[in-house]
Amino acid sequence: MNGHVKNITGRPLYALKRHILPGKEIPLSELYTEYGEKHGIERGQPFADWLRQVKLPNKQIWEILYEDSPKEENKVTVTAQIMQVVDGDEKESEEKKEGLSNEEKAKSSRPHIKNEWEVEDIVALTVSKAREEIPKIRDKKLLSWALNVAKQTPNKETICRILEKRIDDLRVSQR
Repeated sequence: MNGHVKNITGRPLYALKRHILPGKEIPLSELYTEYGEKHGIERGQPFADWLRQVKLPNKQIWEILYEDSPKEENKVTVTAQIMQVVDGDEKESEEKKEGLSNEEKAKSSRPHIKNEWEVEDIVALTVSKAREEIPKIRDKKLLSWALNVAKQTPNKETICRILEKRIDDLRVSQR
């Protein structure tokens, strides 16, 4: 199901059993697994309408966007074009690096890939998602930052316990 619910205010809000930061988007597919199946609502537009009417009626606070048709075809062609461009750049850069010293090669190498998780994302997880996702995260520093933020956020005691357990697991595995 394509679409999302977005907090369009400038302040964090509590709704749908979670804290939603300003500008944060929650996928409709995630909300459907929590609410749609429980209440027996059809996927798609009926579920988006139900959210608008029952759970999030204020249009000045919430933006509910639902897209009927998935646009997978366009994504595939754009991805293929990007892959071709990247492959071409790699060949050119390898040819250029052949004549460079080791220090120059290190400076011209690609930057480190950004971590897919941010502190706000971890703290905003629901308990069920946190139990699935937090054991997959291996960055102890990121988890400890998220723990510090979660301790200061109300109604995040369970997330704190999950984070503390994962940090302890990582400490034990690094010994």
